[in-house]
Amino acid sequence: MAVPVFCNSCLCEPRNPAPLFSLTSCGHVFCEICLQKGKKDECLICKTACRTVVLSKEVN
Repeated sequence: MAVPVFCNSCLCEPRNPAPLFSLTSCGHVFCEICLQKGKKDECLICKTACRTVVLSKEVN
């Protein structure tokens, strides 16, 4: 069963052409637009220091 993915800030969902989505080390998901608006290495939701990884269909 597929798990829905959406930006935890603006609530947008993947679409074509889709913005890139990233997963933070604290477990939040953001679209590239919202991620660029925030501070580097800080989660937009919980404000903790975090790393990000770009999500793709190839990620297992």
